[in-house]
Amino acid sequence: MTMSVAPNSPLKTSSNHRLPEEIIDRGPASVPDVLAAGANLPQKDDRSMRFIFFKQMEARTPQEFDAAKSLLDWADESEMRLWWREVGGVTTVTPYFKHGGIANWIFSLRADAAVDLHFQYLKAPFDGKERRLEFIRRLSSIPGVSIPDEYASKTRTVLLSALSSDEALEMFIRAMEWYEGEVKRSEIGAAF
Repeated sequence: MTMSVAPNSPLKTSSNHRLPEEIIDRGPASVPDVLAAGANLPQKDDRSMRFIFFKQMEARTPQEFDAAKSLLDWADESEMRLWWREVGGVTTVTPYFKHGGIANWIFSLRADAAVDLHFQYLKAPFDGKERRLEFIRRLSSIPGVSIPDEYASKTRTVLLSALSSDEALEMFIRAMEWYEGEVKRSEIGAAF
């Protein structure tokens, strides 16, 4: 299905980047109704929340837009579950996986071009400070990312622009995959 874009349609953009084709192709039948619904959308309405997320991302740079799309593509390819919500008018998505019946989330991607890293919510084997610091060191090795040790039990916000280069994005994704692998190899999660 291809949607035609009327001159005053919310799909028409003034920026150099566009909504991903799969969002347009799978988009809601009534775009204005979805945008008007805003925070009242059901949490599990992935298609509509993606649409709104990328509409909000259009205000960002093309590099930030592409980085956000790449992170969501990675989450989809990794078969992560997605928790969508509106926080202060900003669409936010948190990819997570379950292991041993326990939800594990690492970061939240915000449509205001920020990534929140939630170290305080890490589960075993990252429930101790040393393992969290090991994870922080991996993330801090990404050019443009700096996470002081004091964030081992806090949320640290990183600008999406810091993950806009191919190298930085790849390093971030590798760190997320390493974390997931370590959790899935842990005996603690496997015991449940």
